[in-house]
Amino acid sequence: MDCWLGNRNYIKHLHAFLPFLSKIQVKALKNRTESNRKRSATIADDISNKSYDDSLAYLLEDIRRWDTFARANVLREILKHIDGKQLQGDVLSGFYNDSSSIAPNKNLIALRNDYAHKASSEIIADHNDDRCKFIRTETRKHLENLKAILGEA
Repeated sequence: MDCWLGNRNYIKHLHAFLPFLSKIQVKALKNRTESNRKRSATIADDISNKSYDDSLAYLLEDIRRWDTFARANVLREILKHIDGKQLQGDVLSGFYNDSSSIAPNKNLIALRNDYAHKASSEIIADHNDDRCKFIRTETRKHLENLKAILGEA
């Protein structure tokens, strides 16, 4: 089974947004998608014939093989299977997945991308006290969650 099929379907649905992207943005999207596909395919090939323990050792020997999103997904899934850590996995999921009506369709990662990739004139249109409070509250929640995961809370 092609492990990239899900992302290909996602890209297929982006066609509605493509007219709004510049040629440079489209090229960057294609390059990143291709790079991610190659990285995923390489990892899949490298661990396909390894035992679980050898696969784990391979993945851990160079953490740069996978991006932050992939690492967070793996950590979330691991936490879901450790007694007493399921809540931390659920909270971690909210870092990447929608978790608020104050910032609809937003999470800290999406908000970070908004603020990082928009001009200040675009940011000002959406920026308000509720969003500031949301960012502070979510940041505190995720910092406390990380402390709980690491046993520092």
